[in-house]
Amino acid sequence: MLAAGCVQPDFEYNGYHFAKYGENIISATGEKTVYFNPSNMPGYAPKADYIFFSYDDCDKSAAEQLKRNDTRIIGPLNCVAGMTGSVYSMADTDKMSFSFGETSIRSFPAAKGGMQGNAYLVTTDGMAIYYNDGETAGPVNATVDIAFLSHGAAANTIKPKIAVPLADAAEFKSALEGTGIEVRAI
Repeated sequence: MLAAGCVQPDFEYNGYHFAKYGENIISATGEKTVYFNPSNMPGYAPKADYIFFSYDDCDKSAAEQLKRNDTRIIGPLNCVAGMTGSVYSMADTDKMSFSFGETSIRSFPAAKGGMQGNAYLVTTDGMAIYYNDGETAGPVNATVDIAFLSHGAAANTIKPKIAVPLADAAEFKSALEGTGIEVRAI
């Protein structure tokens, strides 16, 4: 297992570069820079357009480090309370869009270790990215290009083109064998 701040092998899709920092931290860099659950980020990490937090125990210092004046920070109310700038609270079934629909966001219920929070479907620049580091995932009723998930069985519900394990890649590949869903471990 790599410590937070260690960038793991990555991949490119639709003009975006996807990287994993530590266990559950994902960045997507292309036309925009998006982070999911950043924590203990290295000093060279690019500044963000969007930062998403899933649970109340978010790393507010990572948000401060990665934000610039127009960064949008999105998460559950107890996480984003007290943060400054363009901060948005999302409950687990909310929708929002920015720049006349250029980027749309839907939140879904997520649960991990007894905590309740958000999973996200972010649609931007012609692709849909789903992120859920929780224990289960419900249907999203949308086309998903890439899903970042903790469990392979959840990908059978989401049905993305590409599924990326946040944890055990072997379990993931086994759960998705024969489904036609591409698995890319990073």
